[in-house]
Amino acid sequence: MSFQLLDRAIYHRNLEFLGEDITVYYLNVAHEFNGEMIQMQLILGGTPGKDVMIEDIPAGGSAYIQVQVRESWQSFAPYVTHRDANRAYEYRDESYPLYFLKELQALLPTLPDEIILLADHPILFPKDDWPQVKLDMSRVSYLAARYQPFFEIDDYDRLIDQSAFAKALTDHILNGVALPAGLYAYSSQTLIIIEGN
Repeated sequence: MSFQLLDRAIYHRNLEFLGEDITVYYLNVAHEFNGEMIQMQLILGGTPGKDVMIEDIPAGGSAYIQVQVRESWQSFAPYVTHRDANRAYEYRDESYPLYFLKELQALLPTLPDEIILLADHPILFPKDDWPQVKLDMSRVSYLAARYQPFFEIDDYDRLIDQSAFAKALTDHILNGVALPAGLYAYSSQTLIIIEGN
């Protein structure tokens, strides 16, 4: 999905999952749905704890996001980008480096005024995969932060359905159905920044 970056900062909010606090990091973005720009949160990741500042994130997967910065004149094939960015780490192309969130935070103000921000993340998950998704969410805080917008979670932290947003977004992408008003969050597994001239 493509987004307009509304400002040049990384924000955070708190999420509770399985009795544990997680600090969720996001960008303020907007996406055009049927001609209307709707503000959203673009989730970058998360770390254990409440209100953890980016510079205080402990070493590990929570501190990183995969980012590629490209020029507008460079050719772009979404399928190839998705395929190459999601290869196993040892086979991944070096043009998709892992950035510390604090490095991304430092990069944002230096970007030109005109950029396109692309984010890649699954929306719907087969029900047979839900136990593994929940296990991943319970073990890895940045996965809990990224998966949470796509699931309905009950008071006992069970994944009971895909979220209304995940279903509405799927209907919009596949059938052009208008997205109902609301505050939405989309997650980024891979972030592509295309700089304009």
